[in-house]
Amino acid sequence: MSVDSINDEIRATRRKLAAQFNNDLTAIIADIRSREKIDGRKYVTRSPRPAPQKSDETTIPSEPRP
Repeated sequence: MSVDSINDEIRATRRKLAAQFNNDLTAIIADIRSREKIDGRKYVTRSPRPAPQKSDETTIPSEPRP
């Protein structure tokens, strides 16, 4: 297995942040939101997009669709 220093650094930061907030995701998100307000940048929240529908080419419908 190869060593990926970027992923290792991200995981270490994530573990440190989780430990700081006792693994409480709500507290972590509240901290992030408070930092966003202090930062002064404009953050955009987009609504989720629906997942694209996969066409199943192996199945033949038994009845034609209306």
